[in-house]
Amino acid sequence: MNAINKIYNKLYFVSLTFFIAFICLSGCKKNDDTSTDGNALVPLVDVINAGQTFGPLDVYFNSNVVYGNLLYGQQTGYIAVSPITYNVAFNVSSTTNTVGTGSFTFVPGAVYSIYFTDDESVVSITEDRTRPQTGKARISFVHLSTLYNTGPLDVYTTGGSQVAAGLYYKNSSSYVDVDPSITSFSVRAGGTTTNLLNMQVSLIANHVYTVYITGAPGRTLDYHLLTRD
Repeated sequence: MNAINKIYNKLYFVSLTFFIAFICLSGCKKNDDTSTDGNALVPLVDVINAGQTFGPLDVYFNSNVVYGNLLYGQQTGYIAVSPITYNVAFNVSSTTNTVGTGSFTFVPGAVYSIYFTDDESVVSITEDRTRPQTGKARISFVHLSTLYNTGPLDVYTTGGSQVAAGLYYKNSSSYVDVDPSITSFSVRAGGTTTNLLNMQVSLIANHVYTVYITGAPGRTLDYHLLTRD
């Protein structure tokens, strides 16, 4: 009887060991799936029609339409893409007339904004969605105005301090934390004191924003506020 008990105990121990090992492996595999295949590592792309002089556009990624009838000032919202190179094209809606193209490689985990501009450029900006300091709002500015494409722009809090300097066409400023009580920013030609545009904004604490500035020859400067978190 003792021999039988010993054999039983040994079989029980071996079975329990394999069971624990199986549970551990299953748990590890689940964690690996979350870290490697989860949305956190999927590139995200938001496409914006910043062409003030253009009508609605259709957006293509590698010849596949991903959004139709994108009006000036509108955005697609974030689109999940593969971490590969895409040829991005803008067509006049419902036609084969391509008015802008660009080729971009999207990196796992990165977030991008792609802008179509009035000179038919396609501009990619990598977003930084680092959280602001507690109680602050975080904001950056993108210069997309073909009216002022030969020189930089400066951005100030209205009646206050400079928050972006030497911002050249097709470029984005660094992000800066500001008080959410700020309700407007002013745009000036680089190094000057004359306000070209007053930008009314509504900022909420602990959120991230981008303002992109447009304006073509024969038109007025314009702006749009995007939430980036």
